[in-house]
Amino acid sequence: MFKNSGKKLMGLAKLNFWLLTIAGCYAAIGFFDATQGISLLLIPAAVFLGWLTSILLYAFGELCSNVYNISKNDFTTNSDINEQISSADKVENYNGAPPVVTKDTGSWKCKKCGTTNAKVQSFCSECGKLRM
Repeated sequence: MFKNSGKKLMGLAKLNFWLLTIAGCYAAIGFFDATQGISLLLIPAAVFLGWLTSILLYAFGELCSNVYNISKNDFTTNSDINEQISSADKVENYNGAPPVVTKDTGSWKCKKCGTTNAKVQSFCSECGKLRM
């Protein structure tokens, strides 16, 4: 009953739009004689109100659907990822963030302090000297 309720919410949003639009049209026609035609303004108002409430409900339904689809995916652990990486690759972790797989592209050694830095760095991570 509650599996992928996001799709159900999106369907409910579409139903809500059509029901409000139809109810607005019937109300405009029903009150036409009593209001000398001014009630025809209810039609665009009903369409706008139906759209406004439905778009919010539809967006929430889509969000729920996306979360459900993400939760269905089978995620691998860090140890599984490390086993899949070849010896030419390496995994870098920063403050518990998910691993970032990068190719080992080489490194350079700082002439001032001797620290080994990644090839993409322009400055030494230890002393801040510009790469020459």
